[in-house]
Amino acid sequence: MLRRAGHPSREKATTTARMMAVMPCHQGPPAMKGSAVAEQNRNNDFGKVAVVMGGWSSEREVSLMSGQAVFDALASAGIDVHPVDAGRDIARMLLAGGFERAFLILHGRGGEDGIVQAVLELAGIPYTGSGVLASALAMDKWRTKQFLQQCGIPTPVALLVDSPDDARRAADTIGYPVVVKPSTEGSSIGITMVDDAAGIDAAWELAACEPNASLALISRSALGEQ
Repeated sequence: MLRRAGHPSREKATTTARMMAVMPCHQGPPAMKGSAVAEQNRNNDFGKVAVVMGGWSSEREVSLMSGQAVFDALASAGIDVHPVDAGRDIARMLLAGGFERAFLILHGRGGEDGIVQAVLELAGIPYTGSGVLASALAMDKWRTKQFLQQCGIPTPVALLVDSPDDARRAADTIGYPVVVKPSTEGSSIGITMVDDAAGIDAAWELAACEPNASLALISRSALGEQ
């Protein structure tokens, strides 16, 4: 059977259409599902986030390890996150970096005592954790104890001392075993459990040798699960 030849341009267009119908086409990356798109949008809403870690306290190394774990988790969630090793110029570092939020993972003085929190308040940068007043109060064990007692919350009997002689008298008054600790320090830094009078002087020296620690807390030992 003879077939009438079509118009050259029409024939070419038909051939091209047939080729396109059978050729695989590149469609780019698979489309994100609605929930994934919403999640990504929420992560983008955080803006540029600083994970503030390190600092200058005796808990610096612990803070760096914790900060790395937080950084890894936020980065895996697709958040624009950046590690910031906090120094005493932390205000300049955060402002120069153009950060929109701060995830605080600092430990001890200079990080949990309201100082960095106050800097962030002044800079207008939202941050995680407690505010200035709560942070400053909680870092001072003696004032925290007084506050809790005024709220009717029982705490172990304790006395504030500023010398080895006072420490011995306080321990005798409270009764052994006692816990000797710096009045302003984080975690268990400088803390000693003392069973008898023979260990009180060494415990005082350990508590008082912490930077800027001139006072120690002698507290009745209270054993139990944390």
